[in-house]
Amino acid sequence: MMGKIFRKSIILITFIFLIIAYPLYLSFSFNYNKLENFAQLGDSLNALFSGLAFLALIYTIYQQNTDMRNTKKEMQNQNFENHFFHLLKIHNNLVAKFREINILDDGKEHYMYGGEAISFFLDRFKEGGFTGFYRVDESLSKKEQMENAYRNKNIDAGTLKVNISLNLGHNNLKFIDNVYLMLKLIDKQLDLTIDEKKFYIDTVFAQITDKELVLIFYYTHAFNEGLKVLLEKFTFFENIDEQLLHNWQEEVKFYKEEAYGESSLALYL
Repeated sequence: MMGKIFRKSIILITFIFLIIAYPLYLSFSFNYNKLENFAQLGDSLNALFSGLAFLALIYTIYQQNTDMRNTKKEMQNQNFENHFFHLLKIHNNLVAKFREINILDDGKEHYMYGGEAISFFLDRFKEGGFTGFYRVDESLSKKEQMENAYRNKNIDAGTLKVNISLNLGHNNLKFIDNVYLMLKLIDKQLDLTIDEKKFYIDTVFAQITDKELVLIFYYTHAFNEGLKVLLEKFTFFENIDEQLLHNWQEEVKFYKEEAYGESSLALYL
């Protein structure tokens, strides 16, 4: 807006200058000995200087407005970075505090934290859980029907939610909700270019292990539709290890193809 005003002001002052200068030039060319020409010159110069002063005022306002916008943008970017890296620190703290207890064969309790605990939780979640109801298929034996039910136990989001909750105990998966906050923060930062957003997404992704990514995959399908949209938008599962899923041929259908990008998983959608 101010840029347009500034350009129009330049055009206006130039026009005023030409209106004043051209008659003055003619007057001095043909009547350079007349005294009144000097009075005319003074009036013309006053008008010209007034116009230049107006132009200087417009330029000053324009420059101040530009400086204020730049300062505001710098402050917003700084606030964004501070918030982003604070959330990143929280993520690492939440993962480090995640705890699981494994009862060993001799009855002793083995306490696990961080990545080891998450790995143990994921394995227990995939092995156990509620199979839910399954459709009777008379062409299959009861054993085959039970196997199908077990294989597809997490396909339904409601059943998946139950299976995750059954294995959580006193734990929680707050680190996944924190990932959602980071992605939402990046998505809402309109001043970021595509490359800048990719940098921050890659920074988030670099903090997440393969098994954490699988937990994000399951948990989001069951509990967080908002995060699901962002995971698809940012191609978050492009490098997911399908072998870590319980039934990857069916479970990759939880998300749109965009979530996998150019990954080979997209071929099965």
